[in-house]
Amino acid sequence: MLTDFEYKLLKLASKFLDEYSDRLASDTCNDWDWPKGLGFTEEEKTRIVKQYHVWNGDPEEFNPNYINMTNFAMAYFISKILDEVIENKTL
Repeated sequence: MLTDFEYKLLKLASKFLDEYSDRLASDTCNDWDWPKGLGFTEEEKTRIVKQYHVWNGDPEEFNPNYINMTNFAMAYFISKILDEVIENKTL
């Protein structure tokens, strides 16, 4: 169960990422690379990208051989994942 403070922090992070994704979408280059050192396996990265495309309504665009995303799409998708966590009030 989330504390009230943790809940507020997650709402802040979600709102920030949602707004930031709009700004990123205006950039000339929207390339984004998976950060090193977070421990995501290739299978986990593939799962995230596949989930994004299903959530975005374009599952046919998913290509398991290409698991990169644009920076604004990743920021917005993470904000929506956080919204789900907030709604359920549990990590």
